[in-house]
Amino acid sequence: MEFTSTHYKPLIYTAILFAAILFINCAEIGPPPGGEIDKLKPRIISSVPENGAVNVSPGNEIVIHFSERITKPASGKSIYISPRLPEKPKVKWKSDHITITLPDSFKTDQTYIISLASGIKDLRNNPIDSGSIIAFSTGDELSSGKISGFVKNDLGKPENAMLIGLYNKKDFNASTFIDSLYPDYFAVTDKEGFFTFQYIPNNKYIVLGISDRNKDERFNPDREYFAVTDREIVLDSLNQFENLLLTVNPSDTSSPEIQSVRYLADRLVHLSLSKEIDLNLIQTNLSNLILKSIDSDSTSYPCLFLMESDVTAGNSLNGYFGEIPDGLYICELLYKKDHSAIYKDSIKIERFEDETNPKIIYFQPDIFPIFLNDLDISLQFSEPIDTAKLSSETFVILDNDSNIIIPSTEIINSSYLNFSSAQLQEGNQYSFIVSEFDIFDITGNSLGDSTKSYTLNIVDTDSVGTISGEVSIIPEDKLSAPIFLQFDNIKTKQSYTNELSGSKFSLELPAGKYVLSGYIDSDKNGIRSKGSIFPFKYSEWYTTHPDTISVRARFETSDIKLNFR
Repeated sequence: MEFTSTHYKPLIYTAILFAAILFINCAEIGPPPGGEIDKLKPRIISSVPENGAVNVSPGNEIVIHFSERITKPASGKSIYISPRLPEKPKVKWKSDHITITLPDSFKTDQTYIISLASGIKDLRNNPIDSGSIIAFSTGDELSSGKISGFVKNDLGKPENAMLIGLYNKKDFNASTFIDSLYPDYFAVTDKEGFFTFQYIPNNKYIVLGISDRNKDERFNPDREYFAVTDREIVLDSLNQFENLLLTVNPSDTSSPEIQSVRYLADRLVHLSLSKEIDLNLIQTNLSNLILKSIDSDSTSYPCLFLMESDVTAGNSLNGYFGEIPDGLYICELLYKKDHSAIYKDSIKIERFEDETNPKIIYFQPDIFPIFLNDLDISLQFSEPIDTAKLSSETFVILDNDSNIIIPSTEIINSSYLNFSSAQLQEGNQYSFIVSEFDIFDITGNSLGDSTKSYTLNIVDTDSVGTISGEVSIIPEDKLSAPIFLQFDNIKTKQSYTNELSGSKFSLELPAGKYVLSGYIDSDKNGIRSKGSIFPFKYSEWYTTHPDTISVRARFETSDIKLNFR
């Protein structure tokens, strides 16, 4: 029988429809209908060479099999081979295994470590555990050295997916360019901030963490942050290093740039910078921030003060330079002694009418009880005020019986005031009253037409408890340096600092739960150093107590041990 187009068209349409349905069903990746969603992570089930194998024959291929099908990462790096290879290996991704081909054959008597990061995922997007490794040796035994630790930020939160490099000490020269130096061994932090190096040969090492945003395995000072360990690592048969604690240093090592400078109606000068900086470095050296007139007189106007706040780092600041004549200026900022000054020119200073009322933007202490000896009453305005218009009763303190106490007022600068009074007593509550109608900015705008009240709670000695204990395992070469302990109240977020005069400590704290940390102040400046890259400098020894500490009123919590290891 002869088929015409009218006979086989329906057959073609049916075949096409069937093929389309089959393609859609096969292409769609998702959990099967019914049942629980797959949350199991893929894991390594075998490898060639085998994990832990010794006397491995010469070759250049490594095959790793997983418990299920995996997907090739869309971006980033998820496979690290240690010691680092001079050339990149080739990686083939296929179903439930990967094949890694090295550019050269395995070296003689060498332990190889292959570390996998969480970029490797199954079809349901479940990532493999960071820190998953296999190791084998072409010699008679695997190297046995182990180094582990955590990377956290200033708030104690873990730093995930940070690249940790282990550098051979003999190759690590702080006077050379560390940004051109590759680590010998790699690890990647997991979601808890934990990292581990295993099967490391005995030697002297330096541990450095980098954010490695561009995935080139090197530190890039212009755009990456880092974390430096507090010591040189000397691996031998007696020394293994566990639970190292590295704190992220959010400041990169490049100089900031002044992106813009604006003169505001409230007579402040606003600087916008290209990166976050430590404002304390400027606050303590105000003469390093100046405006220079580009007119013929070339007069310089140093910054008189920065607007105080509880934020110590940022990429913008507001400074007061006094009464500056209208004109064009150059802004010069010497950020650090080891950095060159940075500039911004053609800044136009031109007065215009200020119609904005000043505000109180900061008052301390907060509502939580504070020890009388620690009481620091201070107040900050949003702009400079006319301090000549303040009266003796602009600021008063009222006790519970509404008795008036006139505090002593110290003008730190025209936007920041401190107050004190010898009449305040432990266990009492007071009201700090501000008469808004007495306060004006330098252009005559008033703070308000009413009064504002703040609460002062002084700790009652009957409501405190005692914490006592001892600091132990202090490195001998650190014994002459001061030791600072910090107790952070979990609920109120208040911090209490104590400098030790010996290895034992005992202090009173309000009832509550606390986190205890401590550092050895090697440079004796009262601030914990998190290390630096240029020049290279270890961070100061730092440790935390593993558990929260409960303080009960009128009771002693004793035998607290804080170990520096």
